[in-house]
Amino acid sequence: IFPLKNPKNRSRQPEPSHYPMQIRLMREAIEKSDGAILQGAGHALKGALKNLAAPVASGLAAELEEMGRCGTYQLAPIKITQLEAEVIRAVEALEGLCLETSK
Repeated sequence: IFPLKNPKNRSRQPEPSHYPMQIRLMREAIEKSDGAILQGAGHALKGALKNLAAPVASGLAAELEEMGRCGTYQLAPIKITQLEAEVIRAVEALEGLCLETSK
């Protein structure tokens, strides 16, 4: 979900250009009423975001995972928009921390 910028770099810096793939996958799952895909993508993002100490984003991903499990999609587009904003915020914060520590 968040591949390393440099696989040889063990600091595990996230590559922000890859999270949209999961968001897009979730949007497509909602359009197709595919709960299994929504659940799987939500679960994957939830774990990655938890590991990156992004609790708000991880919580939103967990909500989407549950929506996929239950087959309830009414609020999913709103939650995905909120999730995307939180992921962007988290990635920007992490990039800022990486810049500070590299000084």
